[in-house]
Amino acid sequence: MAHAAGSPSSGFFYAPFKGNEPSTYALLLKRGEGVDRFGCDQSTAPEMQGGPGMWEHRIIGMCSTASCSLPRHGLVFRAGKSGAYSVYLDNLRLRHAEGRTTPLWTNGKDTCFRPIADSDLFTQVTVTTVPASTVHS
Repeated sequence: MAHAAGSPSSGFFYAPFKGNEPSTYALLLKRGEGVDRFGCDQSTAPEMQGGPGMWEHRIIGMCSTASCSLPRHGLVFRAGKSGAYSVYLDNLRLRHAEGRTTPLWTNGKDTCFRPIADSDLFTQVTVTTVPASTVHS
């Protein structure tokens, strides 16, 4: 994960979702259920380290919410403040207890985005794919 220059560096986190229709989507990483390798709870939307354009490898223990069979993945925004967020994700994968991995998202071919209508909380939400090499500080 990385963020762009001028973009807030906290207030968002990756999470799997369950549900097939927008009205039934449910966030699976609730407080205490998605903890990274440093013991930081992802539901608190922790700050990214290293500065804009620096890739941060997050390893997240997901308890029973491991998402290999779930079709929905996304970013959750809990910043509590307005701003223009530019966040980059690359190479999402599930690491199993015995060490093997299952790819969840690898590149643009895996990207699916349903338009999100402007609301009181969010405006101009877009999802695009860019080459990882274009993400830099």
